[in-house]
Amino acid sequence: MKSLGDKIALDPQFSVELPKNKNFIVSTFLQTSNPLYRVTRSNEHTLIVMSEEEEEWWSPQLHLEVNRIDESRSVLSGWFAPRSSLWNILLYLQLATGIAFMVLIIRTFLNWYTGAGYTLLLILSILMLTCWGTLYTIRKSKKSKGKTLIYGYYEFLNNRSLLN
Repeated sequence: MKSLGDKIALDPQFSVELPKNKNFIVSTFLQTSNPLYRVTRSNEHTLIVMSEEEEEWWSPQLHLEVNRIDESRSVLSGWFAPRSSLWNILLYLQLATGIAFMVLIIRTFLNWYTGAGYTLLLILSILMLTCWGTLYTIRKSKKSKGKTLIYGYYEFLNNRSLLN
């Protein structure tokens, strides 16, 4: 696991083969004593999230899945993902404003070309571009803040006795 290093922040998916039994690995994660993280299990997935006091709407979460190779070996697969549906709404709003900008700018050009009034369309186009830039800036800043949390999850994984 230590060989992952900075790669985790660049590629939030990883897979590590461990010389341990699947049940031992899962029970090790469920026996956490760290107050910063909550560990839950749903079917075959283990989910690690920030504690309720530390959690923000943009906080990432860590999905872990343990697959059995044989009785003494397992593969630990994990990926980091945004936690909140608000994050997805922000993505869709950014997509919608980008599409609206493209439609409006095309319509503005067509009206300008034909000699029809285009001032209102031009103002709306600029407004859509400004909204898109604002949404992009918000997402980018929260994503960069989330990288430090991802490194915290990485340290949490390394502190488990089975990964050392």
